[in-house]
Amino acid sequence: MNIYYVYAYLREDGTPYYIGKGVHKRAWKQHRKNGMYVWTPKDKSRIVILKEHLTNQQAKELEIELIVKYGRKDIGTGILRNMTDGGEGLHNPSQEIRDKKSKSMIGKNTNPKSLLHRKKISESMISVNREKMLNGTHHLLNDIKCPHCEKIGQMTAMKRWHFDNCKNNI
Repeated sequence: MNIYYVYAYLREDGTPYYIGKGVHKRAWKQHRKNGMYVWTPKDKSRIVILKEHLTNQQAKELEIELIVKYGRKDIGTGILRNMTDGGEGLHNPSQEIRDKKSKSMIGKNTNPKSLLHRKKISESMISVNREKMLNGTHHLLNDIKCPHCEKIGQMTAMKRWHFDNCKNNI
């Protein structure tokens, strides 16, 4: 699909300080590259779409070409603040980025909530909801009471699942 574009952030003198590829509103949003922030210009007129309606591959190639053309400050070859030679990103992270991410995840529990932790969260939510019912503030959450059994629940769920199936509904 030709949904990609290549953009530049311009300095006040009109020279680019960053070249990137994106889709949707990527050029106008704050983002990070390799842990470093890429500062989006406050003056949005300094965000320029250089070419649009590109495939992912075309956008990568143009981004790489333009970064080579203008050069990178971090390696002393030019004026751009880009931290890579381009072509990477969500759709194609560099091997270096993949290795770094993999190494950082070693020994980490990706689901840190133990059964005990989840039980404590559940109990705290039950007590919060019970207190709201006792204080009469449950209706503030868009809750509704079943006229048959007096069960309290969110209006949409109660109408969809409970009212017609209530055991006390005669």
